[in-house]
Amino acid sequence: QTDHLNSLFLEGQGAGGKATASSIISDLFEIINKSQNYSFGYKIEQLKSTASNLREGLESQRLDYEAMLQQQDKNNLDEKIHLQKTIENLRSKLETENA
Repeated sequence: QTDHLNSLFLEGQGAGGKATASSIISDLFEIINKSQNYSFGYKIEQLKSTASNLREGLESQRLDYEAMLQQQDKNNLDEKIHLQKTIENLRSKLETENA
């Protein structure tokens, strides 16, 4: 079951090596030559549109991931500052008790 092709049945050696390379080259050739063939049941222009949408989605996810990492860095810094203050408070308290 797929998002765009409904039910899909594949039979053969499977992915890898020469079979995959051949398929990729064939698809690229069709795209470059603006073939009117229906790859995966879609016209090449539809596949380009889908690829463009996929790129946009991946870029959005990358930006979300970068924002998440920045937030994590900020949280780590906040935690480090909190720990430093806690250690300073404990030292001060120990120095006061030992004085």
